[in-house]
Amino acid sequence: MVGATVGSYRIVERLGEGGTGEVYRAKHLHLDREAAIKLLLLELSRDHEVVARFFSEARATSLIHHPGIVDVLDCNVHEDGRVYLVMELLKGETLRDRMTRAPELGHEVETVWEIAAQIARAIGAAHRLGIVHRDLKPENVFLVDDAADPEGEGQPPKVKVLDFGIAKLLDSESQSASTSHTSANRILGTPTYMSPEQCKDARLVDTRSDIYSLGCLLFEMLSGRAPFIRATFAELIAAHLWESPPSLSDVGCDMPPAVEALLKDILAKAPEARPATMDEVLLRIDEVKSLMSSHGLGQAAAPRAPWSMLRRLGAPVWLAGGSAVIGALALGWFALQRQEAMPPKEKVLPTQVVLPEPPRDEPSALTSNARAELSDAPLVGPGSLEAGAREGEPHETERTDLSPAETSSKAAASPRRARRLPELPVLSDEQRKL
Repeated sequence: MVGATVGSYRIVERLGEGGTGEVYRAKHLHLDREAAIKLLLLELSRDHEVVARFFSEARATSLIHHPGIVDVLDCNVHEDGRVYLVMELLKGETLRDRMTRAPELGHEVETVWEIAAQIARAIGAAHRLGIVHRDLKPENVFLVDDAADPEGEGQPPKVKVLDFGIAKLLDSESQSASTSHTSANRILGTPTYMSPEQCKDARLVDTRSDIYSLGCLLFEMLSGRAPFIRATFAELIAAHLWESPPSLSDVGCDMPPAVEALLKDILAKAPEARPATMDEVLLRIDEVKSLMSSHGLGQAAAPRAPWSMLRRLGAPVWLAGGSAVIGALALGWFALQRQEAMPPKEKVLPTQVVLPEPPRDEPSALTSNARAELSDAPLVGPGSLEAGAREGEPHETERTDLSPAETSSKAAASPRRARRLPELPVLSDEQRKL
């Protein structure tokens, strides 16, 4: 198809393909304006029901005129029998591509809320015209790379909602045309993001079905996974119909109670239990954004216990705790430096008096005072006192000039048993002063 002419456009290059057709980049023959052309497969172009939905997409999209909805410029049947749709050319990536490339999108909480708010505004504009999208999913949300805006760097991406191919027109004039090519037993949409009522019968949905699908998108952006993950199509449909969706905390994403409450309401099984309009959803989103911003959670990462409790308290607690830790480390460092700068202190030991031992080869000499105190007790040997003398019994006079042999002989001749006293050291004058 490259080089071929489709309507007023010449095909320049192929951009991609899907299950229903191909998408090309094209340039207008006279206006030098680029566009994207979506061509249905030839076999599908022969299916009257598919062609009717294809033209419904063109009509529904062209009616909205909202900056969050892709512009449809033309639609027709090519000479080879293939139906085509001409749309504005977008540069960027789909939300699915973004979540696959950067799984940490859930950590950028402010970006998640901005994307959800832009989707709600765009779909809300469609709802006011009686149009239900019925196929909200990450592949149909485009994040525009606005390189022409020099101030756009670091800002949340601009959102464009794509593919109104199975949109339902609710106005009375087109109601019969819209439902005529939707079989009663045919399920339309993507099961992962379909509302319970859409799982039953796609003909019976209203605007609250898109609100449920937006809740599935929001849940996946925050947690990194869809609310329901099942092995088969039937199990997935049953989960949407009867199972309660998990909370964010159940899948490891800790958020304030206001976020959990919002998702619980949006993902309610009964349509009447959900917010009635996208405008009401926007009000709830703004309340949550304000709450999280006041607690310093705009760009916080998805929490993990036990840090989640601190994160909920907000930036002041983090700042105070960080200041306390830094202060304690600084005081410890200064104390360590001061201790290293001080000279080492001499170790002070308790005063000990060392008494000299008397010579082993000479008998111990008692001082005059000691001999006076022990005058009533006879000496048996050097430093010894005879024990067992009766009171009033005469004692031998002390001799200090006995030799060791004489002393031993005298002690052996004594009929009484002797008790040896501990040897008394001789104290010097300096030691007596102490």
